[in-house]
Amino acid sequence: MSGTIEHSADRRRPFAVVRNIGFKLRVSLCAFCKNTSGATAVEYGLLAGLVAIGLAGGLGALADLVSLLFDTIGDEAAEVSAAMNDGGG
Repeated sequence: MSGTIEHSADRRRPFAVVRNIGFKLRVSLCAFCKNTSGATAVEYGLLAGLVAIGLAGGLGALADLVSLLFDTIGDEAAEVSAAMNDGGG
């Protein structure tokens, strides 16, 4: 008789295990949804990324302006040098 009870309990056990796994999964999922400890780090990471993109764009425009400035200074220096070589005046 004890063998029959064990056999009956063994047949029901997989369903109990599946139900227990479902419950644990639901509890873990609820805990994961309520956990906000990493949200601040993600927000700071996104903010740092946006600042980096802004700096890259801004520095690119600044580099163009600096290059134009040095080209203008070089052209003016060449004109002054040519004027000095032609007789100073």
